[in-house]
Formats: sequence, C-alpha cells, structure tokens
Amino acid sequence: ENSFIEDKYLFAGEDFFKVASFEFIEGNPNTALNNPNQVVITSSVARKYYGDESALNKTYRIDTAEYVISGVIKDVPANSHLDFDILGSIHSLQFLEQAAENNNWISPWLYTYIKLQEGVDPNEFEAKLSDVVKTYGLANILSLLGMAESDYAVSGHAFNYFLQPIEDIHLKSHLDVEVQPNGDILYVYLLSTVVVFILIISCINFINLATAKSTERAKEVGVRKVMGGNRSSLVTQFLTESNLISFGAMAIALGVVWLSLPYFNQLIHKELNIATLTSPLVIAGLIGFAFLVGSLAGLYPAFVISSINSSQVLKGRYKTSGKGVGLRNFLIVFQFFISITMISGTLLLNKQINFMRNKQLGFSRENVVVIEQAGVLDQRGEVFRNEIAQLDGVSGVGSGFAMPGDFIGNFIVNSEDPEVPQVRTFTNTIDENYVPTLGMEIIAGRNFSLDFNDSLNIMVNETAMQLLGYEDPIGRKVINPAPQPNQPAEFTIIGVVKDYHQQSLHTDIPPMLLFGFRGQFSLPKIGVKITSDNTLKVLEKIEAKWDELETGQAISYSFLEENLNNLYQSDQQTNKIFSLFTMVAIILACVGLFGLAAYVTQQRTKEIGIRKVLGASVSGIILLLSRDFTKLILLAYLVSLPLVYFGMSKWLENFAYHTSIDVFTLVLSGLFTLILAWFTISFYSIKIAVLNPVNSLKSE
Repeated sequence: ENSFIEDKYLFAGEDFFKVASFEFIEGNPNTALNNPNQVVITSSVARKYYGDESALNKTYRIDTAEYVISGVIKDVPANSHLDFDILGSIHSLQFLEQAAENNNWISPWLYTYIKLQEGVDPNEFEAKLSDVVKTYGLANILSLLGMAESDYAVSGHAFNYFLQPIEDIHLKSHLDVEVQPNGDILYVYLLSTVVVFILIISCINFINLATAKSTERAKEVGVRKVMGGNRSSLVTQFLTESNLISFGAMAIALGVVWLSLPYFNQLIHKELNIATLTSPLVIAGLIGFAFLVGSLAGLYPAFVISSINSSQVLKGRYKTSGKGVGLRNFLIVFQFFISITMISGTLLLNKQINFMRNKQLGFSRENVVVIEQAGVLDQRGEVFRNEIAQLDGVSGVGSGFAMPGDFIGNFIVNSEDPEVPQVRTFTNTIDENYVPTLGMEIIAGRNFSLDFNDSLNIMVNETAMQLLGYEDPIGRKVINPAPQPNQPAEFTIIGVVKDYHQQSLHTDIPPMLLFGFRGQFSLPKIGVKITSDNTLKVLEKIEAKWDELETGQAISYSFLEENLNNLYQSDQQTNKIFSLFTMVAIILACVGLFGLAAYVTQQRTKEIGIRKVLGASVSGIILLLSRDFTKLILLAYLVSLPLVYFGMSKWLENFAYHTSIDVFTLVLSGLFTLILAWFTISFYSIKIAVLNPVNSLKSE
C-alpha cells in the first residue's frame, strides 16, 4: 500500500563488508549479499518501512521483483565516502553477471575497494596492476578498439588500473564519475587562508592599539622601574595580560560557535558537530593555539612598553618613537591589504557564480519541469506524454535517458577517415521531442522524426563533428569499432546540434552522440516545458494524469534550472562562507582603525584647537586628520592589485568557462574600502573638529 522513491541505492559484492566497516544491527555481514535477491538497509529505512518491527527477512517489491532484507546496519555517517540507504547484491544486476561470465576485465561500472596489508607499499602494488591488464584484460581492450596487439601501443592507447587513497577522494579527486559529488581541496585551502587572515588582522589590532597606548602606561612603567621592577618582570606582566585576553577571547568564541552552529550548518548544508571540539586532543590544541596567539600578539608591545626610560617619563619628556609609528603604519597597510584582497575576491566569486547562472547553455532551462523515475510508466509512457502535451500551459514534452546536468555514459567511435583518431564521445538517447522542448538549435540536417526509420541514425554536436573530421557530416558514418551481438556496426549522421553544456561549466563541452528512441516504453526522464504563469496548477494536472495510470509510485519531479544550479553548490557555499568571513575581516579592520583614529585625534586635540583659532575650517581639519590614513589605504590597495589579479586568475582556471577580471571590480573593492575607512575615521575626526577651541586649549 505504501511506496517510496529511494535514490540512495547502491549495489555491492558479497565481500564488501570485509573491507567496509559498517556496523550491523541485524543480519550476518558474511552472507548478507551472497544472493541476487538480498539487500541490506539502514536503520532509518527499516523504521520507515516497518516501524518498530524487525526488518530482517522481510520483503519489499520493485515493480514485480521481490527482495529479501538480509541485514540492517546503522545509518551511514554524513562524512562517509559512500552514501546509501539500501545496498543490493551485485548479483541482482544481470549485465554484470554476464560481464563476469564473459571474463570482461574492463567494465566501467564497478568500483573496486582494496584493503592493503600493513607494510605494503601502495605504489609498488599499483605498478603490478599493469600486469593484470596485460594478462587478463588486453584481449577485451583490443576487441573494443578493433586493432591488433602490435598496433595498440604504437597508436598511443593506454588502459591502466590505478589506486586512490579513499581519504583523498572527496577533496582531491576530479575524475569524471565518482560515487557522489566531491568537494575541492582548493576551497579548504582558501577558507583556511581567510581564517589566518582574520587572525592576523586581530593580532595587528592588538599590537597597534597596545603600542599606541604605550604613552598612557609610561608613567606606570616608570614608577615600577623606580620601585625596583626589572624588565623581565614587566615583560611577563604584559604577556600575561595579553594571554588573558587571548584565553578570554577563546572562551567567548567557543560560546559563539556553540550558539551559531545550527545556523552555520544551514548555511553550508553540512552537519558539523560541537562534539568535535570536546576531544582531549582538540582542547589541548585550542589551549596551545590561544597561548601562541596571545604570546605573539603581546610580544612586541611587551618589549616596547618595558623598554621605556623611567627618567624621561618622570620628567614628562616621553614620546612615542618614530619606529613605533612606522611599525603601526606598516601594520595598517598590511591589514587593509588583506581586507581589500578579500573584498576583491568576494566580488569576483559573486561575478563568477552569476556568470554560471546566467550564461547561455545552448538550451532553454527556464520553466522546464523534469519528471524523474519515468521508466516506471513502461508501455504507458507514450500515453502519458501525449496526454500532458495536450494540457493548457504546456508547450512541449520530450523524453531522454538524461537531462542536461545528469550523468551520461560514453562510447568510443571511429570516423570514416582512418587517419582520424578514435573519439571518446558522451551519449544520450532521446525522442523526437527532446530537442524542440529544450529549445536546442539544429544547425545542419534534421531532427529525429516518426516519419523516418531512425533506428540506425544519430545526431551529433559541433564538437563531435569537428573531432570526427567532418566538414559536411550529414550522411556520413560513425563507426562502432567493436560491435557486440545485436549491436549495429555503424550509424548515419542526420543532424548536427549546436554545442550545449551537458555538464557544468567546470568542464569543456564534450563530443556528444544523440541516439533516437523508438519504443513504447518510457525513457527515465521526461522534460515538460511550461508556459503558463500558474506553474502550480499545471503541475497539479500533470500529477493527476500520473495518478490515473496507477503506477503504484508517487510522481517525482524537479525543475531543470534548480538542478543545474545544484552543480555549483560547492561554489555557492564557498562564496557564502567567504562573504561572511570577508565581512568579519572588514569589521575587524574598521574596529582597529577606529581605535587608532580615536587615539591619534586625541593626541592632536591641542593642535586642532590652535588651527581653529587661526581660522581652519571643520572640513579642512577632517581632511587633515583623514589624509595620513588615506595614504596608507591607497598604498594597501596598490600592493593588493597584483596579488588579487594573479590569485583570482588561478582560481578561474578551475572553470572551462569563466568571467573576466575587469577593472571595475578591482576599482570598486578599493573604493569600498576607502569609503568604509573614511566613515570610520570621520566619527572621531568630526567630534574633535567641532570642539570649541577654548575647551581644547585651556590648561588643566
């Protein structure tokens, strides 16, 4: 009576649980996947299907086939390399059973996990895999390529197995077909760098303000020295004060992390846990880190303040040294160099993401609804497509094995010209309505049509046409170099589709072969182009048509535009975090500048009073007080430009298609920083500039 769509469904061999250490609640891991009809499910799925009852040996049905639950495991952790809810026996897949029977060593549908014994060098083990290919797989390869062994290496072909450390896959692998979408180690490095930058800005603020305020503590130091205090005790005192501030900040930070973690998890779509920070190793690391930061930030101020000459202080002749002012200026430049770099990076990140969202992809992605799991319609697929095509507000209905953004298979083909190298193409199977529904452009030839027998005809994209060496491809052949039984040996090109992005903009447009679909059953995906303003009403009608067919399964659909945006989820999450960190860095830089501006303007109170008596205007005084800081910020801006340009150019190389680094973005980052700095400085500048000179000049 109840049906569910399970999209986290993988298959594994009987030895899988000897390598992967998932914890069993029910069942025997040694026999759980021995037979074709067996499946292992997670505890969440068990509760969903069977409530509080034991799920072991219960059955469930997919279409007409029944499967026995042979094991229940604890839910797969969120940070697992493998993410599944149901794990079926690999013996359930007929084509893999046939591959094993036919001694096929080059099937692309399997991931093999190897647990090496301790002491085995992975590189030495990997080197031996080439012998496995030569001994067992070479015959398969030569058959697939359609060539003699003597021509194989000469032609530049290579087929190798290689090892990947499983812990490296999520962040460091960029292969075509991974088990699930990966992250990128570059983003980890980027965000770690940003965190270090923020910490540096905080330390700079501390050093700047501590050294600037050293004149206020000069008398304290002078008196302590006269009373017998030595320099080492003073250094110890100031370092202790610095570390107390650092440890206090750490305590506050942990509280902020604890309170904000749920919201941060929502922002980045992860499941970070505060328990990570409670392990003894992490606690020891945090304490050591807080001590290191407190000591480094307080070291220079401690030595500067403790070196004050007590006789000069007590005679009232102590002034801040030129070296101290020079260091403060350098640190201000460095601080705003970091801020400007981060602002520029944020602007360019946003620009690239907007570029990816808005770039013309070679098809229409707006208002296209993708009906998933349409294969369940079987022979009723054509009836369903025809009925929803008649609905008001629907302008097109097309089916395909995959929609843009989905994973698709690949196929090695030959050109008619023997001089042209073999081409590894991506393939999709579509009906005659797929191209017009998605608004793709046919630049030569024709589309698939029911008026023709297109079973041996194909369409290609521009990239495939060029790689096959065809200037006029219509009527030319694409050759299958190693046809299997019941497979055609060649296909005729009837049309050329303008290049479109089947994958994300991280990769180049691949060569594409589009095969025509002629059959009564339904392809897995149905695209519906909706023109009505009331999308919800149209979807309700489509759902009603689905329910009339009594598939036993609820309709599942998504929006093509949303699916394509999900291809850049990692980029978008990084942009959100980077923007948040940039805001923190800017606030910290402005807080430090605010403190320095307050100190400097207070030091120049009498000077400003004299200037006003001599006729200086309020605006002139504000400009005077802002001038020195403005010079430092402009210097920081000029220093940051080459680094920003080089760094962002390198980052944009991760995308096959990307925006440009324009002058406007770079100018905007500097202008934005300058305005913020002026606004920060002006608070105290205006306050001092409007003071009555009588009050600022009178002696205490």
